[in-house]
Amino acid sequence: MTEPRWTPFAVLAAVAVLAALPFLTSSNYMVGIAISGLIFLVAASSRQLVYGYAGQLSSAQLGFWGAGGYAAAIAVVDLKQSFWTGVAFACLVNLLLSIVIGIVITRTTRHAFV
Repeated sequence: MTEPRWTPFAVLAAVAVLAALPFLTSSNYMVGIAISGLIFLVAASSRQLVYGYAGQLSSAQLGFWGAGGYAAAIAVVDLKQSFWTGVAFACLVNLLLSIVIGIVITRTTRHAFV
């Protein structure tokens, strides 16, 4: 299927509007809503990539996304670390989680919803 000719222009226009959003409004609420929308857009796009194009039903990327967000929040709020330490902690938690899940999944011998 071919994409419409206007798609690259629509993407560029959306990026320009979102890049200018902090300058167009002084409301932290609006900027926060836009950031949350973009985060969920990335999650939906990854879901579309795996299920729409590859035809595989998987919620693993959303699970890792949630585990990383939870780990980063724990590091920043409860452990009183910086944002970047929280990001590194989230990466470490996801690495360990993916190793454990990967060992189990590679030993699976028949089809299953994983």
